[in-house]
Amino acid sequence: MRSRTPLHAGAVSVFAALCVVFAGCAAPEYVPPEVHRPAGPLTLDGVVELALRNNPGLAAAGSRVEAARAAIDEAWAAYLPVLQLFGRFTQADMPSRTFGTILDQERFSNAIDFNDPGVTRNWHPGIGGGITLYDGGRRWHRARAAEAGAAAEDAALDAARRDIAYEAARAYFLVHKARDAAAAHEAAAENLAVQVRIAEARRGEGALRGADVLGVAARLADARHAAVAARGSAVRAETGLRILLGLGAAEELALVPPALDAPPARPALDACIARARERRPEIDRARLMFEAARAQADAAHAGWFPDVTIFGEFGFDARKPSIGHPNWLWGVEAVESVFDAFKTPLRVRQAMARVAEAHAAGRAVVLDVERDVVHALLDAEEADARGAAAAGEERLAVEALRVAEVELAEGKAAPARVLDRKAALTAARARLAAAAHDRTFSRIALAHATGEYPPCRVDVAGGDPPGGRPPASGLLTENSR
Repeated sequence: MRSRTPLHAGAVSVFAALCVVFAGCAAPEYVPPEVHRPAGPLTLDGVVELALRNNPGLAAAGSRVEAARAAIDEAWAAYLPVLQLFGRFTQADMPSRTFGTILDQERFSNAIDFNDPGVTRNWHPGIGGGITLYDGGRRWHRARAAEAGAAAEDAALDAARRDIAYEAARAYFLVHKARDAAAAHEAAAENLAVQVRIAEARRGEGALRGADVLGVAARLADARHAAVAARGSAVRAETGLRILLGLGAAEELALVPPALDAPPARPALDACIARARERRPEIDRARLMFEAARAQADAAHAGWFPDVTIFGEFGFDARKPSIGHPNWLWGVEAVESVFDAFKTPLRVRQAMARVAEAHAAGRAVVLDVERDVVHALLDAEEADARGAAAAGEERLAVEALRVAEVELAEGKAAPARVLDRKAALTAARARLAAAAHDRTFSRIALAHATGEYPPCRVDVAGGDPPGGRPPASGLLTENSR
């Protein structure tokens, strides 16, 4: 029988390898991102940029992108060999097991009773591994599915980014509309308060009845109630904007009034739909989810093919914990399932059903995008009509006030009539300002519907691949053209 001395160098190597492995198992720490705060009053662009940097929903979507990208690495890692350090202790009196253990420990002698070799203990530390040479393409298709899924998550992040920008812009204009409405109602209340004082004075002179005074007082109460409601709406809008910006509800937020320039002309419906099909990330995501479903179906179909694997093991066998008596083995294994209870055809059937589901869902997304474009164009048309009507109303209110002031100077009108005309002009100007806000925002909403707002991206979790994303075309859109 050969004698082998304990391999001290091997023991040191195994111990060092174990230290490296366990050092890599330390739990990673999570560092929360820093919350950005405005340095001063925010313009519309500043509001959108801050929302894209701070919104917690976007941070969550960015984390999903990172997880999906890690899934790609995990899928491709299936092509690498697997190595495992192990340690095993056994104790048996089964003659077949015991005799084999004695041989591995190099303790065989002619004095051993093969039928009753006795109880044998064995310490077996070592390293083993294997690598799959062929699996019918399952790993390849799963990697393709992971890549499509990661790209779909990136498209979902882009869609969430655009939605947050749209909501931030909407909240920004809503705040200013609510503030303008509150200011208009407060101005109307001040005018009515003056009318109440004039009416009370005229009633004291006997020129008005008490019912007339009460009517003016009731209008004042309504105006004050409307002013309180408008101020409450403004506060609610500001709170909602703070939440979108990732700020606390009590944090200070100053806004610069928007520039209400004349909006550009409305584009044609066909051009808007074409741009939306090309740029809307929701269509990209639907297309990528369809590709991922097809790759998963291919992976399921690969279950019909055999697996070919190379495996090996190197270890030590001894009665006491020590590094000695090395042994090794290696081999090639091919496995083909002759009958697996119809699992493979059922998996293929499920996967193909998911392919059909993904295609139907993608078609629904395309139709929803087209509906968004139509609605945005209609909203822009209505906003333009309201703006033209409000401008005409404001001009009439200015002329009515001028006539009332002339008649007052000539003694043909009472002061209350002038105050009424001033209140009407204030309300008309408030409606004109609201219409201007609506017209400006309607163009932002239209750009959002066509996938063109915001015009530039603030990176949250990675950017587009070199050359940008491919156009959203193919099976999902070709039937709508």
